[in-house]
Amino acid sequence: MSKTVVVGHPSSGFRQVEQMLLTWGMMSPSAAPSESLTPQEITGAICRSLNVPVFSESISAPNNIETGISPGNDWCHLIEAFFAKRGENAVWCWSDPQMVHLLDFWLKSVPDLYFIFVFDHPCYSPIPTTTDVDKACETQGPYSAESNNTANGWFEYNRVLLSFYRIHRNRCLLVEANGVLNLKEQFLSCVNDFLNKGGAQQFGTVSLEDSAQRGIQSTLSTIEVLKYFYANLQIDISRELTLYRELQKEASMALPDDVSARMEPMKILGAMQDIITQARTAEEILTARNESIAQLEDKLGSQARKHIELGAENELLLGQLLSAQEEVESYYSENRHLKNVYCPWLHSAASQIRHSLPYCLGAEILSSSRAVWKLLFLPVILWLVAWHHRRDQKKLPVEMPPLTTYPDYEDALKIKSHLSYKLGIVWLKHIHKPWNFIVLPWALLGAYVQHRSGRKANTASQGSAS
Repeated sequence: MSKTVVVGHPSSGFRQVEQMLLTWGMMSPSAAPSESLTPQEITGAICRSLNVPVFSESISAPNNIETGISPGNDWCHLIEAFFAKRGENAVWCWSDPQMVHLLDFWLKSVPDLYFIFVFDHPCYSPIPTTTDVDKACETQGPYSAESNNTANGWFEYNRVLLSFYRIHRNRCLLVEANGVLNLKEQFLSCVNDFLNKGGAQQFGTVSLEDSAQRGIQSTLSTIEVLKYFYANLQIDISRELTLYRELQKEASMALPDDVSARMEPMKILGAMQDIITQARTAEEILTARNESIAQLEDKLGSQARKHIELGAENELLLGQLLSAQEEVESYYSENRHLKNVYCPWLHSAASQIRHSLPYCLGAEILSSSRAVWKLLFLPVILWLVAWHHRRDQKKLPVEMPPLTTYPDYEDALKIKSHLSYKLGIVWLKHIHKPWNFIVLPWALLGAYVQHRSGRKANTASQGSAS
């Protein structure tokens, strides 16, 4: 059983090379129902566990490729168990661009694994798209920086592949993508010879119509056009071109250079016309967006004028608000002065009831009932309370508004039902005649009992209602 993995930059067309090998008889090692991971998923899981950047065909390779990673023996056992369940006579093939991080690990973990490294011309990697042109129109600046970043990713990726290939030539095959797609029979022969040298099993033959010369001419034409396009964009890919020449020199199957003199001029002209069309489209987009900017500027001017008008109106309203605030502050100061001149409790009906003579007398009776010695001097204490109350009443205004005019009149009525107020009323009723002092204690006790009975009745009625 032999195993072959196709590794290439996300833009190299490695997936087409994999499909070509699968068409010729190789088998894809898909996961069985009882298994959860394929070889590609194992590589991705290792990278995620070690915080290595994961990328695919739709994501450019990072500028720095991490190599020499050692995941551990548990992953080796997982890979061995995966291939142990596969047939002995099959020739397995899969592609995995992420494996560039784990080339040494897979080389040691799978002794019969062979690598096919696919590379392409650097001009295909940083090619500007219509989206890039739109971004350039939006920012009104060049978009060569993004292209240079993509070229750096291409350089780092293929540099790692070339270094590994030079050390392990007996386990690696280095091919140019366009050469493979245009010289399929030659590629099939090259792969079979490579596997035979390593003692692996051949996987079949193919008979195709050879249109290689026309395909290679078209590829070289496109490359020359892209070179001219990048030169006009001032994108420096000299380092990438040097590495591409080294890859061509070392490759097991390279793209021939001797056919470049026979490129088709009409294809070059067609490619140039496409580029001119894209440039005109970008110019039209830029013109339309400039018109949109002009319209937005007009709207901004009208909004600025409205803002000035609203600012003037706001200043007028602010002046009126300040004058109203000064008036309110004057009323507040006058109100505080009146409260300080007169007793504060006069501003509330409930407070007036609490400071009335019956309430003060009843509160003192309740307070004195808690100490026996105070009961002996209760008449004297109540006489002093009455004297102080009459003295305070002389300081009040001559006329006070009736209690019904106060907003808390209902609270004042509730306070009149307090025990203190009732006891004070009973005291004032019995002190005008000397012989009433004999029945005064019994009258106070009767008022107390009546108050307690009324409270119990109210509590019972509330409980039954709930």
